[in-house]
Parts: sequence; structure tokens; C-alpha cells
Amino acid sequence: MRTLHISHGLNLLPQKMLDLANDLERKPILYTLNNHQKKSLNQFEQNQWQKWKSEALSWVENFDSSTDLLAYSISAPLILSALKETNTTINKLILVSPAFYPRFQKISTGLLDILPKNFLIPSFNKKSDRCNSWVSAELYREIFEQLLPPQDKMAKSCLLLIHRYDEILDSSKTLAWGKKHGCEVIELNSPLTPPFHATYKSKRLPIKTISDYLKSTI
Repeated sequence: MRTLHISHGLNLLPQKMLDLANDLERKPILYTLNNHQKKSLNQFEQNQWQKWKSEALSWVENFDSSTDLLAYSISAPLILSALKETNTTINKLILVSPAFYPRFQKISTGLLDILPKNFLIPSFNKKSDRCNSWVSAELYREIFEQLLPPQDKMAKSCLLLIHRYDEILDSSKTLAWGKKHGCEVIELNSPLTPPFHATYKSKRLPIKTISDYLKSTI
């Protein structure tokens, strides 16, 4: 069984990505952002984004031109930034709802600027899937201040998937990024029940299409 490197999203229990790897019939190597096992996401730590960037740099140290990677949500920009910084090109990249363009970013940033640092924002992830019930406004503020769309896909080939009605991300801008950088893009139109960003679940993804992509020859 071939290996699939896999990474999770903000406030998502990392192990929730394992079912997806299993359904793709791949042996998973799972990368975990700090504070996602200790349930301390609502205890804001300064420079959290920089800590995550450092972690991503350590992840890609052993990546090479044969590496296949699936990155979900917030881990996607972190890993692509690390690949760019280390000038590493991998084999196949699957971007699942990559957090490149937050929806209503200007409005959200304005609201975050007036909220107290210790204000806690509720999570919409299922209790069984999330690390915490709340995430600090200050963490979201830091992410929005430093989040930039990647300059390149840093892979021989790329498959990008995002739901048309993603509540968190701007799907139009995300799909346009994928097309600009030569990715195969899939706009998901089903299921029609929220949460639409919860594409870490196999039932919300075209598993056969993704599996065929992994098996294909570049």
C-alpha cells in the first residue's frame, strides 16, 4: 500500500483525517499542528501562526518528487509556504477546501479588531470531530493578518476540491487560483446539507475520482 501524507484543519481532531486516507486505500502519515491534541486552542498563544509555519517546515524536510500529499483547510497554505521556502516540488498534491481565501475576510477582520483578545468564538464542528467548543478571536485575527495565497502549487500535478457553498472560504477565488496554477479543479455541488466546509469526511467527497487521480500516471 502506497503512502499518503495528510494534514488537518483548524480545530479539527487530527485523527479525523485517517478515515479519508483509509477509504483512498493509502497508508497515512499524519501531520499534527500543535495545540490540536492538548485541547488548548482557546488559550491564545502569541505567534501561533509562526509556530505552525515552523512545524510545516519540519514536515516537508523529507518530502521529495515522489511524495503524495493531501492537505485540508488551514494546513494547505502552511505546507505550500514551506514547500516554496525549501524549493521542494512533490509528486501529487490534493487540496481539499484549502484555506487560501476566507469568505468575507474584510468584514470578518473588522469585527475581530473590535472584539476583546480573550473573546471566544464557537466552533461549528461536531463535538466528536473538534478539539474545542471555542476558538479565541485573537487566534483568528492572527491568522487573517498573516494568511496569504500560495505563489505556486509546488507539485508536478494538483487536484483541488471545494464545495460551492463553503461557509468559510470563497470558493470562486479558490477555484480561480487552482486554474491559474494548472490544477485540476472540482467544484463540489453535493451534498446540499451543511456544514459544506466539512470535506474531511469521505461521504462529502468523490472518493473514486480522488483515488483514480492518485493512481494515474503523470
